[in-house]
Amino acid sequence: LLHQTNQSSTNPDILSLLSHCYILNDNLEQAEIYLEEAKGINPNIAEVGWNETRLLLKKKNNEQALKVATETNKLFPDDVEGMAILAACLRANNKNEEALIHKTISNLQDLRKNNLCEIIIVDGMSNDQTVKISEPYVDLITISKPNRGIQQNKGAMLASGDILVFLHADTTITKHQINLIRSTKNFNWGFFKISFGRNDLKYKFLSLCIKLRSYLFKYAT
Repeated sequence: LLHQTNQSSTNPDILSLLSHCYILNDNLEQAEIYLEEAKGINPNIAEVGWNETRLLLKKKNNEQALKVATETNKLFPDDVEGMAILAACLRANNKNEEALIHKTISNLQDLRKNNLCEIIIVDGMSNDQTVKISEPYVDLITISKPNRGIQQNKGAMLASGDILVFLHADTTITKHQINLIRSTKNFNWGFFKISFGRNDLKYKFLSLCIKLRSYLFKYAT
């Protein structure tokens, strides 16, 4: 990419892609240099908007990242990559899950009452009623810095079972699926195919892309 940039330093797509590479390597200063060059040539291309969003997320400027992602999504509403980035912004800006958490944990209560699973909530410092709503339905609630990796690791350390299942607050899993996990032998990790609560074609396509990513790169969402 650096070679191509030397050959065509006025191509905003190449400059933006190079910016993305530096973001992935946590070189935010260099990423911003190439992103500004791309924006100076053509600010109205999808990759410029998405990489600006990525850069803002890396800098923990979540509110501005959501604003840029929303504006870019309006320009490119069918961009599947952009949908995933916009979703990441929404998660980063929404640590309060009181509207979702009850649905997530309620369908596991029969298993919990029969000691077939334990439910641990790792709350990302919410300031709504998430913890209060969850208390009667879970085995343990702990507070953590709002960071997906940190929260999952903390939950794993506190769990007493042999099998770990990680759920986002907006994700539901059935008793049948839990029992399927329990009955499966000799596995190290796995994932379920995901589906969204909407039947729009773009969401079906996004679901397919996430499944393929998990299969090809052994990376669960």
